[in-house]
Amino acid sequence: MEINCLVCGKNIEIPEFIDTNNYDGQINCPSCQSLLQVKLVGAKLRKYEVVASKSASPAPAESKPSRPSGGEAVDVESVAKYNPLRDFLGGYRASQLHLPFKQIEGIIGSKLETAAYTFESWWENDRSHPQAIAWLDSGWEVDDVDLQKRGVVLKRVK
Repeated sequence: MEINCLVCGKNIEIPEFIDTNNYDGQINCPSCQSLLQVKLVGAKLRKYEVVASKSASPAPAESKPSRPSGGEAVDVESVAKYNPLRDFLGGYRASQLHLPFKQIEGIIGSKLETAAYTFESWWENDRSHPQAIAWLDSGWEVDDVDLQKRGVVLKRVK
């Protein structure tokens, strides 16, 4: 089993002696020497976070995707829900895109949270929100939200 380091993005192979069905502990990234807190349940990654980053010279921001750091937990299942949206946006070549909420629900295969329909803050370009990771990782930002018309305008980041 492998995971990606939240600091450098390189693959980390989970050692065979770790019980991937039930593990809550720390793993060291051999590439950047960062320490990650990892929780595995039923051979699936449930949560992980950066405990300590030892990388002296991180790569430039534009050469690696930004990830939460400094102890911000990543709920892998919440992020995975929006992977189809990330993939859709990654293949879309226009500079701007209007998406009705219903179309987003069709892309992800489930209903958006109630907060998406009621709070503009749900649509913020903030990596602490799993849905925002999808559009930010694919090179897009939310430009405008219309809760009454139930749609969002995304623009490609240059």
